[in-house]
Amino acid sequence: MQIIFTELAVRDIADLRAYLEPMSASGLRHVMLRLETVISMLPANPHIGRPTPRDGVRELVEPKYSFLIPYTVHGGKLYILRLYRSKRQPLDYGGLTMP
Repeated sequence: MQIIFTELAVRDIADLRAYLEPMSASGLRHVMLRLETVISMLPANPHIGRPTPRDGVRELVEPKYSFLIPYTVHGGKLYILRLYRSKRQPLDYGGLTMP
């Protein structure tokens, strides 16, 4: 199953890089590696994420760095909708852009 990052997810990654890289390039590498690792499990196990208030959207919880990763499966592809730090304000599931 192909993994596709939406525009918002790509922006989240860019924001994460802009925030962490000046403070700790190695810290950024650790966070990105962890996110890549948990996301890579999804194609083989698309139902491991918990249901969300939005129909068709599940979210994977990455507890080490407190990220929520909402995603959906559509047309045989897995779409990463956001990479959201759960310590921020609650995520607006109604505002998620669906494929």
